[in-house]
Amino acid sequence: MTNFIHYWKMHFRPTPFGKEGKTGYIAQVLSGKNTLRNDDIVRGILSDGCEIKAETISDIIARYEQRIRHELTLGNRVLTENCQFTPSIQGLWNTTTEPFDPQTHTCSVALRLTPLMRRMLRQIGVEIVDNRYRTDSLSITRITDAATGRTDGFITRGDDVVLEGEKLKVTTDDADAGVFFRNTSTQAEYRVSRRLTRNMPSEVVARVPADLPPGSYTAIIRTRYTGSGGVTLNECREICSLGNLRAEE
Repeated sequence: MTNFIHYWKMHFRPTPFGKEGKTGYIAQVLSGKNTLRNDDIVRGILSDGCEIKAETISDIIARYEQRIRHELTLGNRVLTENCQFTPSIQGLWNTTTEPFDPQTHTCSVALRLTPLMRRMLRQIGVEIVDNRYRTDSLSITRITDAATGRTDGFITRGDDVVLEGEKLKVTTDDADAGVFFRNTSTQAEYRVSRRLTRNMPSEVVARVPADLPPGSYTAIIRTRYTGSGGVTLNECREICSLGNLRAEE
């Protein structure tokens, strides 16, 4: 029997991508509303009793991350205690004399967890909780490709997709808000730049970027919308699709 040290709370969310087109269920971790950033990590280090000034810690972290990015630009692999960064190039060449084309070829970085991180994950158990009355556990529950009518995760580049769910409306005049597609392999994000065709609490219609590289994606809506009159959140909440989407050539 495994002795878990930590536990993640989770609930089930329905997904239309079950077997044989039937509704299935996937796990959603009940984390905090906001994504932790470096400033939050610094505050955590200080709360652990570190006597180094916050400004110094922040500067070291910024230099550390910049150095990782610099080494990757040189084509070097970088191994940290948590993961290994490996430069990669995606795309197909039809001949060995064909030049690199940014329209079809993409420089990327693959991430691989270290043994230390994998050991930590093996120490985590799961607690399933009832989420029927939670208001912060939102998701994009259904995505329809407008060009084909398909709801199996296929999306057409350069055409509209219909995103359905709750409290999806994107707050306007907000630089942080919008519709994004995150590559599940590289974690690169592609923002929808075109004005939304429809922007309602239960339905958002967005144009998939025509230059979106082929691959697997998660659709993301970031918004401060709450549905409570003129009240908005201080920070954007992130609402994600339940299953992966596929952009093909």
